[in-house]
Amino acid sequence: MKKNLLILLFFISLNFIASASDIGIILRKQLVKPGTPLVLVISQIGFPDWVKAVRGKSQNYDFIAFIYKEYAIRLDIDNETNNLTAILLEDNLVELNGISFKIGDGIEKVISSWGEPELREKNVLCYYKKGVYIDLDYNKKIAKIYISTPGEEIKTIPALTS
Repeated sequence: MKKNLLILLFFISLNFIASASDIGIILRKQLVKPGTPLVLVISQIGFPDWVKAVRGKSQNYDFIAFIYKEYAIRLDIDNETNNLTAILLEDNLVELNGISFKIGDGIEKVISSWGEPELREKNVLCYYKKGVYIDLDYNKKIAKIYISTPGEEIKTIPALTS
């Protein structure tokens, strides 16, 4: 049984080889990004501290939140496909891949790295094409980073709330 699970994980990982340009986080020397199958997430970083079912405005927006206190992250899992759909970072406890700024940096560093966002909504910078949404605090410093599937506009920004 254990051998079959390892073989299954190996074949899944062959279909999910990451390139250097992928935006995500590095946990235990492994890239974790939107689209990662749940079985790989758990095999790479273990079980979460908290699991929370989150109800959306409609059933299509329901998801399961995996909260890892050790890393100060929330991983959103699609309840139909069992794939990782988004990552919410609330501290600098993980290494970022494909992002040259971090929580606490000013808005200037974001704009100098990536240019003007496709949309600014209140204190949120929206980079749809990269799948990254940046929540700014009252001092215009990065408070949270939300990483989702690139190229997909999310309908609202409540995903930045824990």
